[in-house]
Amino acid sequence: MIFFLVLIFATTSEASIREVFSEMYFRDYRTGHCHENSLNLVKANSDFEESDTELFLVKLQNKGAGTFGLVNAERARSFVQGKLIAEEKNWYEHWFVMDASGTVYDFDFSFAPTPMRLSDYIDEMFLEEDECVTPSWTELCGRRDDKLNEYWVTVFEAKKWLKGSKDEMWSGTMKSFLEQ
Repeated sequence: MIFFLVLIFATTSEASIREVFSEMYFRDYRTGHCHENSLNLVKANSDFEESDTELFLVKLQNKGAGTFGLVNAERARSFVQGKLIAEEKNWYEHWFVMDASGTVYDFDFSFAPTPMRLSDYIDEMFLEEDECVTPSWTELCGRRDDKLNEYWVTVFEAKKWLKGSKDEMWSGTMKSFLEQ
């Protein structure tokens, strides 16, 4: 099922999801609540009557033993000494929003609202690891191939989720998700 390869055309609702995300990124963000942050974006976008942007909730889990079964993010939003930075973090699972064109909206990515193409987002957020370039005994390296084959992606239609349906639209490895 190819659900996000859709003819892309500019609409006012497409622009509104970017605007809503940018507004909410700083104002409504809650640390450690990626699922709630993602749902709030979907709800806020659905408040626009003209909104015909198809949105998906995406859940990411590590089904392997690498990084102790945690999702290892490389450019996660963080606050250090009162400053907003991007740093490495590990989570039990991670949620983000994706539109039909394959643009990702993730409140935990980097230190500014950065909607981006799915493949670029996956590379920057999860796959590009400095510590894998020059491995050492003191730093954990979650290898790219391991993540591609062990990270499990589950996709839900956002409008149906808001109406109570938790039926999966698609699920599989990160590798197969990127090949869609």
